[in-house]
Amino acid sequence: METRKYVVSGSGSYGELPETRREAKHSDDSVGRYHMRDPAMVSISVRPERYSYDIIKETGEFTINLVTEKLAFATDYCGVKSGRDVDKFKEMNLHACDGVNVSCPAIEESPVNVECKVKQVVELGSHHMFIAEVVGVQISDEYMDKTGKFNLNSTGLVAYSHGEYFALGDKLGKFGYSVRKK
Repeated sequence: METRKYVVSGSGSYGELPETRREAKHSDDSVGRYHMRDPAMVSISVRPERYSYDIIKETGEFTINLVTEKLAFATDYCGVKSGRDVDKFKEMNLHACDGVNVSCPAIEESPVNVECKVKQVVELGSHHMFIAEVVGVQISDEYMDKTGKFNLNSTGLVAYSHGEYFALGDKLGKFGYSVRKK
């Protein structure tokens, strides 16, 4: 099992696999979210009929696991199959790692695991939005350089848009590049 560093901060809005725990069962689900920083907050929207919905409602916590190209197939599978019917960890050969600030596990293969505690649930028609505080972030040592900088761009992150998965990676600019003098 690899070593992870623990930090608390916001995180980017990429595809992810939320993870929950209830009675030692896992439920991965693929959802989207948005974020803010002070305090670090995220939201995920889940349909009430999803298996993970009741688990999140009961426990009040979940983890968000950022998705890489290597995890894209498992992410799709976990978004289509229900944890009521199949052990998605077993079927996709995923491994759980313990949360530091939450009782639910994270996905060891993910480069970043965001630990979240629910603060509010907003009913929005077909989905309910879980607004949660980020209480911890686990980052794989594999993506940390000698100075302690996290190399997010080297993780091979994936984005989900309109039913399709896309690899991220081409640098388009740096913060403030649109106003810098040439």
